Amino acid sequence: MSAGIQIFSDTDVLTIDGQHFNYEFTRKGSTTGNLSFSSNRGASPLVFIRTTNAGFGRGLVGLGGADYVFEWSGSYSYWIFEPPVFVPESGSGIQIFDSNSKMVFTTDVRPLKIAHMLSYSRRDRIYSNQGYWIGTKSPQITSPVATVVVPNAWSLAYAPALPESSGVRTLGLGRNENFDFQTNWLRETFLTTDTGFTIGEVVDETVVGLIESGQYPPYGDYANPWLSLPGVILAVDVSGL
Repeated sequence: MSAGIQIFSDTDVLTIDGQHFNYEFTRKGSTTGNLSFSSNRGASPLVFIRTTNAGFGRGLVGLGGADYVFEWSGSYSYWIFEPPVFVPESGSGIQIFDSNSKMVFTTDVRPLKIAHMLSYSRRDRIYSNQGYWIGTKSPQITSPVATVVVPNAWSLAYAPALPESSGVRTLGLGRNENFDFQTNWLRETFLTTDTGFTIGEVVDETVVGLIESGQYPPYGDYANPWLSLPGVILAVDVSGL
């Protein structure tokens, strides 16, 4: 058995492992739109948010080197967690190092505390064999798609993992006739509430609708639904930060 240290909670959850670093809280703020920042700690940072209005986006994107951008469309508060960096200090506390003398935990800063791994059901879609949604000529956009209640929601921030597109909406669609039609991207939206969060759906106005001409095929795979995988969102405790 190799040497090392592991610390478990009273519910038998591993909270500290001497061979794997704990992320630590490093900064917070509020903004609207994309957030650009740098992080050079040897591993990707983690960004968690609470929204003030419904928004969507790809989330954290690495730009190469130490540069990152958190892509988001709305207004939100954010908390950033990063790998620990050893800073010699005097005083009381605990620091844990791995077998390569790299610090993996310190009591000098607030560690990342994962509270929940949450999931929600995404709406199934029906596509034609040409890739556009054919539910109706102007499909009703339902909001919210999902509502998730989370214990102690007021103390949490989230890492929403929304898809690039939750579907496409086709306008001006006719059967067995020549036509021009426009497709618009549908996007899932994320909004935090006092009791959890809601997932909605809007047309992404940043994507220009595709104008196409053709004839609607009366046959094909348009009747077969595309079954969407559940959405997964990580929640962390940011109380006191």
